[in-house]
Amino acid sequence: MLKGTTHTRQTKEKMKNHIFTKQHKYNLSLAKQGKKRTQETKRKISIANRGSKNFFWKGGKVKQHGYIFIHKPDHPFCDCKGYVREHRLVIEKQIGHYLLPSEKCHHFGKKDDNRPHMLMAFISHSVHLRFANPNNVKPNEIIFDGRKLLKCCGCGKWVKSVHHVDCCGRYFGDCCDDFVIPINLVKGEEISHCRFCLDRKTV
Repeated sequence: MLKGTTHTRQTKEKMKNHIFTKQHKYNLSLAKQGKKRTQETKRKISIANRGSKNFFWKGGKVKQHGYIFIHKPDHPFCDCKGYVREHRLVIEKQIGHYLLPSEKCHHFGKKDDNRPHMLMAFISHSVHLRFANPNNVKPNEIIFDGRKLLKCCGCGKWVKSVHHVDCCGRYFGDCCDDFVIPINLVKGEEISHCRFCLDRKTV
């Protein structure tokens, strides 16, 4: 478009809904060949297309090679695009600190199944390889073992420390300890009940 030219509303609508052919796109690419940009201009273009401003933005969650990646640019061990594998974030939330790049994770199921009880973490890649025979792995070489987690019946989270209810056998984490109610019997024994059982008895 020449500088200073104006278009009518109808022309603008046609241009907006115009579908470019392959030949037209090829001609445009030829016209842009040889166009030089300074490093400062390239940097500004790169910043302008990051994160949610990018045309291909999918909410900060992508799937590559079977793994799920989450956009966390503030993470100390994110990749060059600011993404971190979701299973590493799940384990870090469980253990309360960051995993080092040398520390490796293991899936018991599919690569995109990142539930805590389906994950493990080891101190090195060699330990991960030796896990094919669990007898070759020492306890101090395991950072996190999701098989030891139990599901809280109150909130549905996978937790380490739980309260076992005597009357029904349910498990509740520390986050839902108010669901566990101890009741003293006539003989002096204390048996724990949960709110679900008490509500069922009162109905």
